[in-house]
Amino acid sequence: MQKNLFLSPISKNHYHLKDKVLLGKCCLANEINESKIDDYKLTEYLWNNSNKLREDYDYLSNLYYRIISTIFQDLNQFHKVKKSKRFWHIVVGSWVYKFLICTYNKWETLNLILSKQNKFNIYNYDIKPKDIIPSDFLEFDNFSKKDYWNNSLSTEIIKFTKKKQINFINLKYEIKKKRKYEINQNLSNGKFIYRAIDKILSFFSFKPNIILFQTYFKKKINLNLFFKFRTFPRFFYEFEKNLDLPNPNDRSKLKLNINTSNQFENFLSKKIFSYMPISYLEGFNKIDKFQKKIKYNPSLIISAVGEFNDLFSIWAATKVDEKVLYFYSEHGGYTEDLQKFSSCVEKYDLFLSWNYSTKKKSIQIEPQFYTKKFDNTSIPKANNLSVVMSATGLYTSFIHNDLKADQCLESYNELKKLQSISARIKNNLKFRLHPVYSSHWSIKERILNDFGKKFICKEKKIDNSFLNSKLIILDDLQTSFYQAMNSERPLLVFSLRELNHNVNTSIVALLKEMKKEKIILNNYNDLKIQIEKIWDDPFGWWSSKNIMKLRSEFKKLCSKTNENTLANKIYDLQKFYEKKA
Repeated sequence: MQKNLFLSPISKNHYHLKDKVLLGKCCLANEINESKIDDYKLTEYLWNNSNKLREDYDYLSNLYYRIISTIFQDLNQFHKVKKSKRFWHIVVGSWVYKFLICTYNKWETLNLILSKQNKFNIYNYDIKPKDIIPSDFLEFDNFSKKDYWNNSLSTEIIKFTKKKQINFINLKYEIKKKRKYEINQNLSNGKFIYRAIDKILSFFSFKPNIILFQTYFKKKINLNLFFKFRTFPRFFYEFEKNLDLPNPNDRSKLKLNINTSNQFENFLSKKIFSYMPISYLEGFNKIDKFQKKIKYNPSLIISAVGEFNDLFSIWAATKVDEKVLYFYSEHGGYTEDLQKFSSCVEKYDLFLSWNYSTKKKSIQIEPQFYTKKFDNTSIPKANNLSVVMSATGLYTSFIHNDLKADQCLESYNELKKLQSISARIKNNLKFRLHPVYSSHWSIKERILNDFGKKFICKEKKIDNSFLNSKLIILDDLQTSFYQAMNSERPLLVFSLRELNHNVNTSIVALLKEMKKEKIILNNYNDLKIQIEKIWDDPFGWWSSKNIMKLRSEFKKLCSKTNENTLANKIYDLQKFYEKKA
C-alpha cells in the first residue's frame, strides 16, 4: 500500500490523507492540536538514542577531518591557488560542519524509513537548484532553517537512493524575493551613527596592532585591549561590506575527491559542491581581491563570530598564513569540551573558552554575557516559578549536547504537565519564551492553549525575569543556565537527555553531583516532587552546604573569575605565543 511521506510541516490540505508518515516533529510545528491530523505515524528522532548519538558523533568527527583534508586540495585546484589547509579550514570549516550534520541526520532518518517501506508518495517542494545555492555562510545559515531548503535536501537524498515505487508529488513553493547573490546581505549592518564614527576613526587607525571583530567581550574589555595594543577603538565595519557576487555556474561535474566507504559518503562526494556557498567557489576571487585592499597587519586578531562572515574569514585566514595570531572567543554557554569536533583549536591559535578544558590551545576566561547578581534584599519580592525555555530551529544542524530539533517540542510536551502541580505553585508559573526559536515551534500558541495568557512572562530582559523568580526551571544547559547560575537564584534543570561523551570529565563529575542533589532532573515526576519539596523555602535549599559546594565548583569550572583583567591576560598570551612562534 502506498504511504504518504511528508518531509517538512504538513499543510491542513493534507490532514485527511491516510497512512501518513511524518519526518519528525518539524512536520507538526504549526499544529498545536495534533489530534486534527488523522492517521499518521511520527518518525522517532534519531539522536534521542544516546548510543546512536555517541557512535555518530565519533563517525562524523572523523569524517569532518577527512573532508577538510580533501576539500582544501579541491578548492586550491578549482581556484588555481596554493592556500594552506589551515586557510581553507578557517574559511569553510563551519560550513562543512553544519552541512555535514544537516545531511547525515536526514540521510540516516530517511534510510530507516525507506528500509522498512518502499512504496511512498513523497511530498516535495518544486524548487529550482539555483534557489538553494547560498551567497555566503550567513545565507546558508538562514537557508538551513527554512522548510524549502531542508525539503529539497531530503528529496535529493531520496532520489540518490534510487528506490523504486517512489512517487514524487510536487508542492508549489514561491520564493518571495528575487534571488540576489551578494555577500553579507543577511547582516544588520549596524546603526548609521556607529558606522559614521567608525569611518572617522579609521583615518586615525590605519595601522591597528589588534583587530577586535565582534569579540562578544564587554565594552570595557575591548577598550582596555585597544589601549594595551595602542590602537584606536574601532568596529571595523569594512568587513561587513556588501559585494555583488556572480551567479552560480553548472556544478554537476564538481566532485569531492575523497575515498568513500559507504553510500552516504558517495552522496556527500557527489553533492557537497552543489550546496556550497558562492563565496567559496564562483565569488571567491572577487572577495579575495577586495580583502587584499584591507591592508592591516596586526599582531593579533580576536573574534567570537567571525566564522559567520566570509569576507572577514578570508581576510583573517590570509593573515594567519602570514603568521598573524588569531584568537577565537566563546560567545555562549556549552557543556561540550570544545565545540564542532574541537575544530576551534585546529583553526585558531588559541580558543578562549568559558569552561575549563585540558585541551591544548584552549584557556578558560570569565564568561562575558552575564546577568546581574541579586542580593538577599530582593528575595521577599520574588514569587515566580519561572520556566526559561530553550529552543532551536526545526531542523538539526549540530550534534552537541544542546536541545536539538524535535527535542524542543518533546521538552515542552513534558513541561506542560506542570498543569498538574498544586495550585499554590501553579498560580506563580511563568514561561519565558526563547526570543528567536520559540516561534518556530508555536510555543506561545501552545502555552496559550494549555495554560492561558497570564502564564507567559512579559519581561523583555532576562535580568528582570530572574529578579522576580523564587525558583527557576531551565530545560537545557545552554547560555541561560550559565546566566541563571550567576544570578544566584535557586534553579532546577529539567533535561530528557543524557550527557554526550565529549564533555570534560571534571564537568561531567560536577553535573553528576548536581543530579544527586536533585538540581538536574531527567523525568517529570522527579521534577514535580522536587519543586513541591523546596517551594516553601527554595533559598534555604539553595544555600545548603552540599549545594553551596557545587555552586562553588561550577564557578571554578564554568564561570571562573580571572585573577588579572582579561585584557591583561590576552596581552600576555599574545606576547607568549609571539615569542613561541
